[in-house]
Amino acid sequence: MPDDLKDNLTDKGTWIRLLEVLLFVAIFGVVEVVAAVVVILQFLIKLVTGEANARLRGFGCSLGSYCYQMIAFMCFHSDEMPYPFAPWPAGPVDPDLKAAAPAARPARRPRSPAAARTGRRPASRGAGTTGGEEH
Repeated sequence: MPDDLKDNLTDKGTWIRLLEVLLFVAIFGVVEVVAAVVVILQFLIKLVTGEANARLRGFGCSLGSYCYQMIAFMCFHSDEMPYPFAPWPAGPVDPDLKAAAPAARPARRPRSPAAARTGRRPASRGAGTTGGEEH
């Protein structure tokens, strides 16, 4: 057996990494359940109040960052072990994401009486035109 292969097979650090990866595989399963609960709660809150809960939105974002950290560690992209061996991630992995700010949505126009009877929304004004003012 070549010496390099023997050294690789007997490297304690690699075997310890395997145990750490298996630990995070188990934690990832728990995190999937937590994420599903967050999704269901957020959906129910949106149904009842009409708005998403800001605290749940922030937690969901940090949970996504945690998942990213775990996968990066398990796939050897990073050598930094995630929580509970490091602090809980504070925010999004992508700095372009805004964890605390809700996505801007245009205000809904009231339905016309004709649209209410047919169940359809009228076509937006200015559709199909080029240029002109925005509505």
